[in-house]
Amino acid sequence: MNYRSSHRLALAPAVWLCAGCFPFVSPPAKLSFAGGATPAPLTNPSGAEKKPRGVGEFRAAVQPLGLSESLHDRRFDVGIGYVAHDAFTGDTSVFTQGPYLELDYFPWQRRKQLEHRLRFGAHASADLLFANIAGQSELGFGGLVGFGFEYTGFAGATPFVAPTQANDGEQDGAIIGVAHGEWSIGLFAGVGVQSVAGQTAFAGLLGLEGRLPFSAGIFCCAWSNDAPQRPR
Repeated sequence: MNYRSSHRLALAPAVWLCAGCFPFVSPPAKLSFAGGATPAPLTNPSGAEKKPRGVGEFRAAVQPLGLSESLHDRRFDVGIGYVAHDAFTGDTSVFTQGPYLELDYFPWQRRKQLEHRLRFGAHASADLLFANIAGQSELGFGGLVGFGFEYTGFAGATPFVAPTQANDGEQDGAIIGVAHGEWSIGLFAGVGVQSVAGQTAFAGLLGLEGRLPFSAGIFCCAWSNDAPQRPR
């Protein structure tokens, strides 16, 4: 390969990005968001008691078994992910975050169609938590035990095109790609626990969860409606 050819190959990605197209790859994942309350919140380091708190929790995990269609009837699932948990009262909050390992069990499944089904399941997670309390970094542990229903199906190497919109509601691009793997939407309820800096707190949670298949493709925004139109 001569210098001119290698130089053109090096410039190709930059030209592509400048044109407004960006590649993406997303693993098979499970996302959940839950809210609730804790009657026994973490207290101040000074020992002063705080009022009961509202809580919010977001979890995102990679679910590798969701890639295989032959495992769509499985009873067990495993995932590894990251959790962010916030307990708040007025202007104060205690924020914890960290990696977790999750195990799901599906004792009941009912087929709605050949490829779709409704299933009931229970899941539990073990969390490694990091927190900053009064300027001090703290290491703790936590977990979640819950149950719920989800409506699920399988996308087998399915291509998709999704238009994107600008602030004025006009189309200014598209997401083009292919998806493969398990998808779902569902509701769950559970009890979470956190133990940080020698203090333990429990919380009741109710949330929404969903599974996303593996996907890959490009996001393009090169044809904005603000661009000048070529005369005919």
